[in-house]
Amino acid sequence: MKPSERIILNISGKFNINKINQFLPYIGAIRIGIRSIYPKMSELLFSVLENNLHSCLGEILEFSQLIRKKVFFDIAFIDNLSEVVKSFEALCILGPKMISVYELEDTLIKKMANHKSNLNVFGKSASMHMKDDECMKHFGTKIDAHIVRFADNLVKMNFLGVVCSFEQAYILRSNNSFNNLLTMCPLRYKDPREMIGNGIDYLIVGDERILDIRSFQILEKEIALGLCDRKLKEAHHELRS
Repeated sequence: MKPSERIILNISGKFNINKINQFLPYIGAIRIGIRSIYPKMSELLFSVLENNLHSCLGEILEFSQLIRKKVFFDIAFIDNLSEVVKSFEALCILGPKMISVYELEDTLIKKMANHKSNLNVFGKSASMHMKDDECMKHFGTKIDAHIVRFADNLVKMNFLGVVCSFEQAYILRSNNSFNNLLTMCPLRYKDPREMIGNGIDYLIVGDERILDIRSFQILEKEIALGLCDRKLKEAHHELRS
């Protein structure tokens, strides 16, 4: 995998095609938050069934086919739990290559697992921007215990990976049980070389309005250096063992 293929460009509901065209050699996929277009998943379900997509979503799908880049949907079924399977099947019709699903109850994750088709599905941690006290309030457990439990469920359901914070990913990388679980993290206030070097597989970058080609060129080089660092660490670990 090329360093650039580890870069996921996050775009908002309103995006500038001409500007994004400049970034294409430096990214692996385009990520769109479905809720920025459809606040409720029930609206997406109705839209797909009626074959009447929001113009913005239709434009993004058409654009992605034109540039031959993967489409990555970020979704949440929180408002429409009773129709998770139907909503998920509606999403599959749109043909994304990857999706990230906001953390759900275990029973709903199982429903997703049974209908995930050939999609590459990532679970998105609900605690990725929380502190320990917030996590305790919402989930009754601290961040480290919560992300391990969540990741364990994803592994059992054969999900491809997890979207989480760098700190959470570091916890998972310290646990051999999650060696095959891919990690994806937003690039915020962290050194990309450090993130990749410590086992992060994909970096989410954006908003596209504040990025330029130079930023991507630097990021690509930092990822390449991080991959070298990772190989050296793995080789050192093998020697020690």
